[in-house]
Amino acid sequence: MIAIDTNVLVRALTNDNESPEQTKLAQEFITSADKVFIPQIVQIEFVWVLERAYKVDKTNIIQALEILFNSSKYQLQHEEVFILALERFKASKAGFADSLIATESQKIGCKLWTFDRKLSHQENVCRLV
Repeated sequence: MIAIDTNVLVRALTNDNESPEQTKLAQEFITSADKVFIPQIVQIEFVWVLERAYKVDKTNIIQALEILFNSSKYQLQHEEVFILALERFKASKAGFADSLIATESQKIGCKLWTFDRKLSHQENVCRLV
C-alpha cells in the first residue's frame, strides 16, 4: 500500500487541464498501486481544493467523496468516521471538515460547541451564542 497527498489525489481525480503531465503521472501511479491510503487530513484538503480552486459544487463533491469510499483502490483513514461525516455533509449546510469534526467529537462522547450556525444544526452540536 502507498499513501498519497492531496496534490496527487486532486490531479488523479480531476483531469486537471492546467497540469496534464502531473495528472497523467498521478493517474498512472495510482493505477499501478495495489491500494492507496488516504489520510483524513487529505480527505479534508481534497474537499477544500475542489471547492476553492476548482469551484466544484456540493453535489459533485459528494460524488467525488463517494468514489473514494466505494472504490476498492482506496483505503480511507478512519473509514467509519468518513462515511458518517459524509452523511452529515449530505444532510446539512455545514462543510465536510465541520462534519468530520462533529463526527469525531461524537465518536469519543463529547458534545461539540461552536459559533458556526451551519454546523450547530448537526446532531450533538451546540452553538455558543
